[in-house]
Amino acid sequence: MKTVKLYVGSSCINRTASGGWCAILIQDGQEKEIFGSSNRTTNNRMQLVAVIAALSELEEPCKVKLYSSNQYLCNSFTYGKPASRHLSATKWKPRGGISFRKRNIKLSENIDLWNKLFSLCETHTVKAFWVQNNHYIQRCSKTAHSEAKVLFDNKTGAKKSNEPEKKMRTVEIYTDGACIGNPGPGGWAAVLIYNGHEKEIFGGDAGTTNNRMELSAVIEALSILKEPCKVNLYSDSKYVCNSLKLGWAKSWKANGWQRATGPALNPDLWDKLLSLCEIHKVNPIWVKGHSGIKYNERCDELATSAAWAALRA
Repeated sequence: MKTVKLYVGSSCINRTASGGWCAILIQDGQEKEIFGSSNRTTNNRMQLVAVIAALSELEEPCKVKLYSSNQYLCNSFTYGKPASRHLSATKWKPRGGISFRKRNIKLSENIDLWNKLFSLCETHTVKAFWVQNNHYIQRCSKTAHSEAKVLFDNKTGAKKSNEPEKKMRTVEIYTDGACIGNPGPGGWAAVLIYNGHEKEIFGGDAGTTNNRMELSAVIEALSILKEPCKVNLYSDSKYVCNSLKLGWAKSWKANGWQRATGPALNPDLWDKLLSLCEIHKVNPIWVKGHSGIKYNERCDELATSAAWAALRA
C-alpha cells in the first residue's frame, strides 16, 4: 500500500456558523490541495468533512498519516479506533477499548459524518497525529478561514458591490527553466491548463542563469491571466517553490533584499513575482524533474529549445 500524508484544517465564524475546510495530500513528493465551505456548521464538522473529502480523492487503498491540530478528531482515532466501531440506531457502541464517553468525545454530534469516515477507514489504514505550529497545518487553517470568510461575507452582504462575487477560477501551471552553461543562453517555458484547455508559452535570453529562467517562466505565466485566479504552480525548482511557500522571498524584500548570508539574488524578478502573488492565490508544488510527469517534461523540452535558439541568435 502506498503511504500518503494528509494535513487538514478548519475554521468557523460563530456569528453565522459559516465554516471552511482545507486538506493537503502529499504522495510521492507531489501535493494536492482541496478546500470548501458550508453554512450552519461547526469547526469539528469541518475537520471531519476535510478528512472525508481527502480520503475520497484516493484512487486505491493507502496507508494514511493524518495530521491535525484538532484534538476532537485526533483523539477519536487514538482512543476510539474508528475503523473498529459501528453505529447503532441511537448511539455509538465500542467493540472494545476506551469508551468515547470517558474521553469526552461526543461522536453523536456528527453521526452522519462519522459514519462516512468510518466506512472510508475500512478501505484505508489511517493513523492520526496531533500537531501544532506545522507549515502545512497553518496553510490549511489559512485557506479554511478564507473559505469561511467568503461565505460569511456573502451571507451578511459585507461586499459593497451589487454584483455577485465571482468564484476564482483554478488554473494549473507547469513551468521550467533551462540554461546552457549557467550562466549563458537560457530559456523558459510554461503550460497553463484550465477547463481542459492548454496554452504553451516560452521565450529565451542570450545571457542569464537557470534560476532567472525558472522565475521568468512563473512571471510570464501569471502575467497572461486576465483575472485573479487560484493557481496550482508545479515546478521542479526548489529555489522557486521553497522561496514562495516558506516565505523566504517576502523576508528578503522586507529586509531590503538581504539574506543572512548576503544580498538576495534576482531581486528584480522576485519583486515582480511577489506583486503577481498579491493578485493571484498561488500554491507552489514541487515536482521531481525528469520523472515522466507529462507537462513538466513538455516545459523542459520547450525551455531547452528556447535556450538553444537564444544561443544561435
